[in-house]
Amino acid sequence: MNNMLTSGQTPWLQIVLVILLASGAALVNYPLSSYRPTPENSVLRHQSIQSVDARLWQDPFAAIRSAESRSARTACEASTKDDCPADADIAWLSSLRSQYGDQHALTLGVMVSGGAAVGDNEARRRARYAVLSALQVQGYSPEDAERIGQVRIAPGTAPSSCSSVPASIPFEWLSQDNAVTAKKILLLWLDERAISETRFNGQQLAPANASLCIASLLAAISPERNALIGPASSSMLLQMLSDLKQPLTPVSPDDGTAQLPISQLAVYSPYATVAHDPSDPALHARGFAFHRNVSTDDVLAAVIFKELHLRRIGKDYGLSPQAQAGHIALISQWDTLYARRLQQSFEGDSQFQTHHFRFMRGLDGKLHDSKEPTRSDAASSRNGTPDPASIERPDGDAQTDYLRRISAELAQKDRLLRAECSLGNRILKQCGIRAIGILANDYYDKLLILQALRKQFTEAIFFTTDLEAAMLHPADNQHTRNLLVASSFGLGLPGIGGLSLQDGIAPFRDSYQTATFHATQLAVCKSLAMRDARCESLSNLNPSAQLYEIGLNQVIPLQTAAATAATDRQWPYYLGLLIGITLWWAYLIRFPVAISQGQASHLDGGYKARWQTIKPALLLIGSLAIVLLAARLIQLTHEPLYWLEGVSSWPSELLRMLALIVSLSCMLHLHQRIRANQALLHTHYFAEDAGWGELDDPRQYRVWQAWQHFRQASFGRVFRRACVHTTLLMFIGICLLLALGLPNTPVRGNSAYYFSNALYLISAGMVILLIFCVASYIASCVELIKELSQETRWPLRQLEKFQLPQGQEYRFDDWLEIRMIAELTTPLSMLVFYPIAPLMLLLASHSQLFDAWDFSPAFILLFAVAFGLVLLHAWWLRNAAERARQRAIDGLELQLLQLHGMHTLDNRQSLITQGNLIMSRIAAYRSGAFAPFSQQASVRAVLYVIGAVSGLKLAEYMTALNI
Repeated sequence: MNNMLTSGQTPWLQIVLVILLASGAALVNYPLSSYRPTPENSVLRHQSIQSVDARLWQDPFAAIRSAESRSARTACEASTKDDCPADADIAWLSSLRSQYGDQHALTLGVMVSGGAAVGDNEARRRARYAVLSALQVQGYSPEDAERIGQVRIAPGTAPSSCSSVPASIPFEWLSQDNAVTAKKILLLWLDERAISETRFNGQQLAPANASLCIASLLAAISPERNALIGPASSSMLLQMLSDLKQPLTPVSPDDGTAQLPISQLAVYSPYATVAHDPSDPALHARGFAFHRNVSTDDVLAAVIFKELHLRRIGKDYGLSPQAQAGHIALISQWDTLYARRLQQSFEGDSQFQTHHFRFMRGLDGKLHDSKEPTRSDAASSRNGTPDPASIERPDGDAQTDYLRRISAELAQKDRLLRAECSLGNRILKQCGIRAIGILANDYYDKLLILQALRKQFTEAIFFTTDLEAAMLHPADNQHTRNLLVASSFGLGLPGIGGLSLQDGIAPFRDSYQTATFHATQLAVCKSLAMRDARCESLSNLNPSAQLYEIGLNQVIPLQTAAATAATDRQWPYYLGLLIGITLWWAYLIRFPVAISQGQASHLDGGYKARWQTIKPALLLIGSLAIVLLAARLIQLTHEPLYWLEGVSSWPSELLRMLALIVSLSCMLHLHQRIRANQALLHTHYFAEDAGWGELDDPRQYRVWQAWQHFRQASFGRVFRRACVHTTLLMFIGICLLLALGLPNTPVRGNSAYYFSNALYLISAGMVILLIFCVASYIASCVELIKELSQETRWPLRQLEKFQLPQGQEYRFDDWLEIRMIAELTTPLSMLVFYPIAPLMLLLASHSQLFDAWDFSPAFILLFAVAFGLVLLHAWWLRNAAERARQRAIDGLELQLLQLHGMHTLDNRQSLITQGNLIMSRIAAYRSGAFAPFSQQASVRAVLYVIGAVSGLKLAEYMTALNI
């Protein structure tokens, strides 16, 4: 492999770089394009129960408004038909509903926000998509998939219990496809804001009783079989609960619909996360049937707190004083009840010290009717490029300048906390802001906050609530990667007992859609008393807080169980076994040195043959043991196993394990290479028949003594010297770590934390040891070259072997020395590359393609110093070799000048010819240490490292930006 590495036949390093780039390109997603032509505006209007054009995925309120703006009712206003939608009101819809009978129909109200704020229309689209999908799974399909209906509530026609009602209520009918007597569902879209408003009747305020109003509206349409999906906000839920605790206002006898007991209305809540007391006697007295289909804020906060503990954040992980540890920042909205209650839920854990920063919803300043960018946006988007002089000016509707100042204030707080931090807490990475929570119900506000803070707080853990599919969008993912999200559901319902509750419906856009999908199916099951397997599974699927980490292409569910004491006691045992068996397996990859080098003469050929027979079985056993131990370690830790999602440390741990194996293998190969090269040189230049036993010149003895010293030192001396240097450098590295802090270790649980750091220290130490072994061997070669560069003489029989002149005055011994130096240093061009492969593996293990790793300044400096020493020794070797060559050429020129003046010498011309030929060959040497600078192994090694790092960063960049 190493011969191929530098021979140019198989450029393995270039192939690895190409694979890295290709893997980044393979992860790229491409946009989907539609070639549907734009539909024409000319349509034929129909007079039917549902007369407003609306596709199933449209916002029902937007469809109604759009139809009204186009005067869609003109054709119907001139009609006298009884089913004309222009005359549709509550009584008309109730009459239509009564025709199906209570046993065959269900009235299902869905509460949504009817406001025009940015995001309300998308929320209604998502709610309708989820509700219709759930009803389709239950076997109900729209009777008119192209249109939606509406009933109008004229002033004075609303139930008396309602102080305010929406002007119109969109509705749609659904029916079963395969039933003999088709059951139907009447779906009503209720504007939550219109129902909850307090009105002024000219004399006094009329506070809204939302609970009674909703029950009255549904009862006015259908006295029985009613269910409600909602409310759409936590504030509305609190208002409804507060209304239920108030005494009922007497109702006029002519308003029978208001007499409906609230106990007949079942409420399924997939949106409101505010906690309430389900044992409140006032609620039980009213028989309030409330089904929560989403986890409460305090439950979500508890899950995130456990995860932060699992990631070693909290006062328990800091040294004295513990007040320096466990600092987290909460950036939250203050203008919504949801965010205020959520913030309160995150203040209950004494392990954390919270720092609060607040903002208003809608940081981008966009309004529903805005068509032009605001002043700040217009200045910063001129010609599509940022204008540094006008970014985030403190004016206009956009609030991003407030966010910038929050970021600066948070950075200042972080610096102050780090300045006050003790050395022990700094070493344990417990200083400063350790986690940042974003508490808001607007996804685009969260995204802006992430854009402002992620690059500044690279080591902090960011967390939020409510899962969004947009977090995987390539434009957003560069900011949302590794974001922790606590949510009641994922983007789809899980399967239970082999039954798919999602039933082929595409994953949703957010977790609230999933909750709505679940709540709607559950409402149908309970309202119609269905007892099939699906309904049983839905009833057993209680909402529980789940934790997710945003990966590159998918949302990664995380286990929420805390590590047990038994797990913490077991992992060192398995880690030791894994490392031991790995080293043994790496040793078995090569034939044992003593046998392969023929040094164990007492081992006969039969033993060697038996060893070669059992070696594959031992390798297989070692491989299986490594796999089983690695699987056991994964079970003992809480770290997920994903390869290229950017959320798992296991790919990095595998690369570090490979670096350890490659380092050990290269170490063994270095030993073999040194001994093989020494044996070859000894055969060529120091054989017993070369006259080295009959030395009669001190200059000959200098050559023999230098060679014996170099040979006897061999690998043992190289290894001992490398161990001393490695120990010294590791000590310096530990001191740097103490001063600069440990590198960021993005793992979950103590087991994974200690395993990752232990493996990294071992693999890094082995790589540094390999680097120093190469450097130490190069230093030994330099010492030998320096000895040979002095005035030396070679035995006559050695000169005769190479057909060189054997006179006492005119000899060309220098050519032998240069040739020996070339043969000695030729293998060094490969040895310099030995540390490259494990070093590249260690560098790749820090890639953010695998997890949120960073490069510690201490380790960067450590490897830079170690690798710089190798390059320095390689430069030192080349200089020593060039000086030896120049000395040899100078000596030959001097002898040739003398020969030109010796006219009486018989073989004068042949000596001159041979001397010129030898001098030209010495000057033409291009192998080993005599290679040109651009072809030096040290130069190519530097280029390989730079190319590997650049290629890795390019792959990360291409993947992050979806290029």
